[in-house]
Amino acid sequence: EEEKELQGKRISLGNGLSAIKWGNSGQQVLLVHGWESRATQMAGFVDAIVDAGFQVIALDGPAHGHSAGRQANPLMFAKAVVQVNDEIGPFDAIIGHSMGGSAVAIAMSEGVTCSKVVLISSPSSITGVLQRFAKFIGLPPESTEYFIHKIGENVGRSPEALNVAELIKSVSSQALII
Repeated sequence: EEEKELQGKRISLGNGLSAIKWGNSGQQVLLVHGWESRATQMAGFVDAIVDAGFQVIALDGPAHGHSAGRQANPLMFAKAVVQVNDEIGPFDAIIGHSMGGSAVAIAMSEGVTCSKVVLISSPSSITGVLQRFAKFIGLPPESTEYFIHKIGENVGRSPEALNVAELIKSVSSQALII
């Protein structure tokens, strides 16, 4: 990761977001990392994509990597994808991993377009993720419902409204879902 960071060029975006780019092509591929990660953790994709003739832009999500912030959630990640698309897109392809894939699907359901999208290990249901987390920490069912409701209030959208499996149905891009 450190070597790939040194090979790239950092880009400062609005709202304190940071990205890094490799290559100089007019065709661009966006990489979006997952929760508790950073742009350079997607570095394994970079050389092959650049060698194929594309410029690679890897986004540090809000409150991750070099980006500013003290908190993040899938909707904030999605808004960051919209922002990077508005500022330096459009992209010919977008690759999202884990929560980054969810963010890509949410952003595309809200108007971000590209011809190809790859979602790797993305949760299909934010509600499911929250239910599994609540079970993992031992919350009883009534507390789990309250927890999920409060998360929705904090995010500004219910977890059900961020159901990736439903949102991706409205996307007309070619997709590879892993």
